[in-house]
Amino acid sequence: MEPNRSIYVFVILCTLALTLLVTSGCARINNKANLQAKEGTMPNSNIYQQDFDFFVSTLKDSHPNIKANMPDYDKVAAELRAELATETDAAAFEAKLRQFSHKLGDGHTGVWSHQGKKQKLYPISVGWFEQGWYVCGIDSLHADALGSRIISINGMDADKLMTTLMSLVYGENIYWFRVRVDRMLQLAGNLQLLGLAAEDNALHLKLEKDGKQSNTSLQETDKGGYVYPPRTGITNYDPKPYWGKILPEDSTFYLQFNEFGDAVGDKDKPFGDWIAFLDKSFATIDSLKLKKLSD
Repeated sequence: MEPNRSIYVFVILCTLALTLLVTSGCARINNKANLQAKEGTMPNSNIYQQDFDFFVSTLKDSHPNIKANMPDYDKVAAELRAELATETDAAAFEAKLRQFSHKLGDGHTGVWSHQGKKQKLYPISVGWFEQGWYVCGIDSLHADALGSRIISINGMDADKLMTTLMSLVYGENIYWFRVRVDRMLQLAGNLQLLGLAAEDNALHLKLEKDGKQSNTSLQETDKGGYVYPPRTGITNYDPKPYWGKILPEDSTFYLQFNEFGDAVGDKDKPFGDWIAFLDKSFATIDSLKLKKLSD
């Protein structure tokens, strides 16, 4: 009888062990499902879809008015998520996140990425003025191009190419896009992802300066050495990008001014006391009770 009793005890213990194993397995699966639901992820999704699920749900939780400038937020998010099902490239994924953030129209909500190694850049800085895009900074080898108006980039109209690149930056309006897009032009990967790169991976510029046209090509570099136009009459330079807002016709006033530095300045120079000038201007506006200003 003792051998049979031992067999029964062994079978019972094995059954209990198997039951505990299955139960604990179910618990782990349920916990994983709960974790996915909590973080906004969905099962059977790739790593980029999971990251995007977390990105979207975090935006909703931390930014209650996230749909203010993007009423179709959920629809656009769902379409992008489906597109990410076949995505395998991290750089392309980052670009798509940037394009999604661009549509939010929020200057405080965007994508920032940390690169483990120093990136190579095209040695150029550009700026937008009323007449178009200009070279505001460039490597010393091409210093003669400084101050030139950019006619085309890689064979495409400069304004058209820069407008396409703006889809990778965030901000409230065109003013911020123009300020931030400069960085996007410096990275060759952005041009490649948007189909704007040249076959030889150089940055080909057609320029105009003093009525003469010229062609310049830049290669990626990991070195600095930019040259910039000299700033005269500025004693305390503090660069801050301007901010503007496109207002509807029935708004109170319209105001636009370009980037300005040197809040203290030299009073003997034009616009030396810029802040006092602005204070006086707005005081005049308030005293006259103007409903609308125009240039």
